[in-house]
Order: sequence, then structure tokens, then C-alpha cells
Amino acid sequence: AIDAAHYWMASGYSSSGSAARYHFNFAIASLQQYIELVRAAQAEGRVTATAGELLVSQANTIVRAAEAL
Repeated sequence: AIDAAHYWMASGYSSSGSAARYHFNFAIASLQQYIELVRAAQAEGRVTATAGELLVSQANTIVRAAEAL
């Protein structure tokens, strides 16, 4: 999920207009999937609460930035 988000963000910045929006939307969807995976790992005890919150916070920051583009 995070690799896909990276790819789509880079594609968005390499595009313009509706193509860029299309790519950023895929990046946002990939980041939302990443957040779900982090939450699941947290619930299973594979990620500490502190690390999970930090990762989710950073992903949400990128989502907000992509939404604003």
C-alpha cells in the first residue's frame, strides 16, 4: 500500500490537470489502505500504539496535503 501511494504521488506531481487529480486520488486511496493495515497490525500487537499513531498521523498529513492539491 505504501509503495503504491509513493508511486501515485510521484505520478501526480509528474502530471497536470485532471490526470494529476486522478493520480492523487489513487495515492489517497493507497494511503487509506495503508492506515487500515497499520491499525490492523496495531490491533494484533505487531506495532506499538506509539508507532502506530505516528505512522497514521504522518499518512493523514499526506492525505490532507494531496486533497489540497
